Amino acid sequence: MEIEQFGVGRVVTRGNHDESVYMVDEEANEGSYGFKQPRLKLSWHNVSYTVKARYTNEEKKKLDINEKLANLCTIRYYNKQIIKNATGYCEQGDALFIMGSSGAGKTTLLNILSDQISKAKSSKFEGEVLINDEIHVTSENFGTYACYVTQDDYLFESFTCQQCIEFAAKLKLNLSKEEIDEKVEEIIESLSLQKCRNTIVGNEYNKGMSGGEKKRTSIAVEMITDPQILFLDEPTSGLDSFTAHKIVSLLVSFAEQGKTVVSTIHQPSSETFQMFPKLLLLMEGNTIFHGRTLESVPYFRNIGFSVPEFSNPSDYYLREFYVSFKDRDKGEKLDTLTSSYQREILPVIHSEMEAAEFDHVTQKDLIKNMHKVSWIYEFWILLCRAFYDLFKNPWIFKYKTIPVIAVAISCMVIFADPGEDSEGIRGTLGSFLFISALFVYLPSGTVLMVFSKERPIVLKECLNKTYGILSYSLSKSVVEIPFETMYVLFFSLVVYFMMGLEASFEKFLIFVLSLSLNTLCAMSLGLFLGSAITNEASSMTLQGLCITPILLLSGIPVNLGSVDPWISWFSYLSPIRYNLEIFVRNEFEGKAISSENPIDILQYDTSIGFSFCMLLLITVVYRILAIIFLKITTVR
Repeated sequence: MEIEQFGVGRVVTRGNHDESVYMVDEEANEGSYGFKQPRLKLSWHNVSYTVKARYTNEEKKKLDINEKLANLCTIRYYNKQIIKNATGYCEQGDALFIMGSSGAGKTTLLNILSDQISKAKSSKFEGEVLINDEIHVTSENFGTYACYVTQDDYLFESFTCQQCIEFAAKLKLNLSKEEIDEKVEEIIESLSLQKCRNTIVGNEYNKGMSGGEKKRTSIAVEMITDPQILFLDEPTSGLDSFTAHKIVSLLVSFAEQGKTVVSTIHQPSSETFQMFPKLLLLMEGNTIFHGRTLESVPYFRNIGFSVPEFSNPSDYYLREFYVSFKDRDKGEKLDTLTSSYQREILPVIHSEMEAAEFDHVTQKDLIKNMHKVSWIYEFWILLCRAFYDLFKNPWIFKYKTIPVIAVAISCMVIFADPGEDSEGIRGTLGSFLFISALFVYLPSGTVLMVFSKERPIVLKECLNKTYGILSYSLSKSVVEIPFETMYVLFFSLVVYFMMGLEASFEKFLIFVLSLSLNTLCAMSLGLFLGSAITNEASSMTLQGLCITPILLLSGIPVNLGSVDPWISWFSYLSPIRYNLEIFVRNEFEGKAISSENPIDILQYDTSIGFSFCMLLLITVVYRILAIIFLKITTVR
C-alpha cells in the first residue's frame, strides 16, 4: 500500500494501475483553500442530443427525394441525433478518454457532461447528467467542482506563462497576494512550466511558447481553482507524439492523485493508448465500449473484431468503427456492436454505478466552497489586465500608433493653411471630412482586429463565470478613454494650427473633445460589430458597409437639404455628421468671411452642445448593444 500527498488530500492506492482503488483519508481531504472537498461521482443516464442538420444534395438523392423538390429546396433540414442513449459514469481517481472517428460525437458528449452544449430551440437534449446521483450539472454550479480546457489555447498572446496563471488566480480566487503567489508557484511546478514561465504565449508572427507549453499553460489556468473534475477537449490536438504522450501522462497522474479526468482524444500512439486507464468508444453517436482500456482488445476480439498483431489498437478502432454516409444503410456492423454493448457491458456499467462510493452533498454545499472575488476587485484586475495588454500588444503599435503618426504628418503637409477664400474654405471642409472619417474607420477597424483575437478568451471566461460581461466592458472603456484621447491630442497638436484654424484655446479644446468623442463612438461601433459577428472577415466587410452611409449623409458629400426625407433621417445616426457640425460651427460660427458661410451652405440645424450629446448617446448605445450581444453569446 502506498500513500501519496496531493492537493485534495491523501490518496491510498492498492493494487496495480489497472485495478487501483482510490480511498480518501477524510481527515486530510481538504483542498488548497482550507475547505473539505467531498468525493464526487459524475454519471449520465440515457443521454441523447439532437440538432437540425441541412441535407446535402447527395443525401437528398440518397433518400430518393424528388429532384424538382430538391432543387426548390423545399426540404432542407432533418433531425440528426448526435448522441444516442448514452449511459456511463466516472468516480474519483478515474481518467476516462473518449475516442471515436470524426463525427462520432466525442466533443458533443464532452460538452453535454460539462453543460457546454447549445440550448437553442433547434436542438433537443434528453437524459440527465448528475453529480452524486442527486445534483444536476448546470453552468451555475459547474465552476464549483470542475473546469473545462478547450481544444484551442485561448490565451493573451502578449502575456507570459506566469502572467496568464497569475491573472486567472486573481480573478478566480479570493486569497491574499502571498497565498496567490504560493498557489501559482505550486501549479507551475506541478505542470513543469518552470522553463517557460517568463516566455510569452506568442502567435504565428511573434514566436513564443511551443504547442505543448501552451497546452499545459491552458490546463494550469483552469486548474488554478483546484477542481475535482477536469474536462479536456482533444488536449493533444496539433502536438507531436512525444509531446502528446507527456500531456496524457500528466492527465493520468492527476487521476492517480485523486482527481477525475474526462478527455476526448484523437488518434493516440500505441504507447499513449496503453496509458489510458479507461476508454469510452463512440460510433455514430452510439457507445460501443466503456471500460478499462486494456480490456477493449479481448472484448472486440470475442465479437469478431480482432486487432491485427503489432498494430495500434486506436488506429484499428478509428478505421474499423467508422461509417461513411454511403455505408449507413449497411448497419450490420453497428447493430452487432451496439447489441453486444447493451448485452455485455451496459449491465456491468449499471452495477458499477450503483456500487461507486461518494459523499452526499447538496448544491448549496458545493457553491459555498466557491470563494469568488468581489465585483470591485474583479473590475480592478480586469482593468490592470487591459492596461497591461494595451502596452504589450504589438498589434496596437502596428495598427494604431504608426498610422496615426503617418496620417498626422500627411495632413500637416497637405492641409497646411488653405486660406479663407472660397477655395480655401472648400479645402478646410474637405480636411474636416477626411479627419472625421479617418477617426471612424481607423479606430473601429483596430478594435475589430484586436477584439477578434480577444473575443474567444472573453467568451470562455464569461461562460466559466470567471467574471461578468459588464465588468469586462467597463474596464475596456476606462482603458480606452485616456489612451484614445492621447492619440487625438497628439494628432490635433500636429494638425490643428498647421491648418490655419483659429488659434484659440477654447476652440482647440472643442476640436480635441469632439474628435475624441467621435473616436470613442467609432470604437464602440467596432466593439458592437465584433460582438455581434463572430467571423472577422464578415465583421470587417460589414464595417465598411456601416461607415459608407454615415459618411455619405454627413452633410458635405451631399447637402442634407436635398436628400429625400425617407433616407435623410439616417443622418441623425451619423457620428461623422455631428463631428463635422462641431468642427464647422467651431471654426466659422460668427466669423466674417468674404464668401457665403459654410454653416448656411451645409444647412446644419443643431448646436454644438446638441452634437456633443448625440455623439455621447451614440457611443453609449453601441456599448450597450455590444454588452447585450456578448451576454446573449454567453448564455447557454
